[in-house]
Amino acid sequence: MGAIVTSGRLVRYTFGVRFRPHEASHHAPAGEPVTLLALFGPGSEWFWAMAQFLVLTVTGLAIYRQLRAQGSANALQAQAALIARWDSPEMVRVRLAALLEFASGATGDSDALILVSNFFAEMAALRTHRHIRPSDNWEIWSLQTQLWWAIVLPLIPAIRAKNEGIYGEFEELAGSMARLDLEKRVPNFGRSDLESYVERQISRLMFRLRIESDARKGVIPTRPARGSRDPDPPAGTRGTSRP
Repeated sequence: MGAIVTSGRLVRYTFGVRFRPHEASHHAPAGEPVTLLALFGPGSEWFWAMAQFLVLTVTGLAIYRQLRAQGSANALQAQAALIARWDSPEMVRVRLAALLEFASGATGDSDALILVSNFFAEMAALRTHRHIRPSDNWEIWSLQTQLWWAIVLPLIPAIRAKNEGIYGEFEELAGSMARLDLEKRVPNFGRSDLESYVERQISRLMFRLRIESDARKGVIPTRPARGSRDPDPPAGTRGTSRP
């Protein structure tokens, strides 16, 4: 509400928006105040409540987008840490030792196999708690998860006899990878071809270790003999996962 003086007369007015009821068809009589929606002063509470609501809504959306971006960054960091650990020289040797034991027909849960199984159990726990995204897991880890679960599966009854429920999340992770393979029509792994997968993994890991050893010694690679190459993967597979 305000006031001005014109020609010696005091005129009162209100800052706001003129409000005309829909049903009102007559003009307000002279001398009667016109109904207004005040934007400032008494009666303006509605306006400031709406403004506060809009500010809170915009702020909430900004916070939500920031949290989503932060979650994506955290997921990428978690995947990078898993890949770095999987490809570390120590883990490469552990994987090779476990594969060689399996290929030789050794029975029992060796230390190397337990270390690899623990790696996938920890990965499964990260996925369960949504620190990594299932889509990223499938694209990077489908083959390896299913391969190592098939290797450890015959030993699960004996392992769970000592610790019931162990590797349950690893089992669920391998099952989800197999379901995604069917859904996306990408046969990353077939259990019937387990032995050929193992032999191919052994060949790749041994080649990698030889290259690393030669690099430390300064050995320059030479042209291989014609026809010398790694064995082909089973028919119908696609290498979407890490070696």
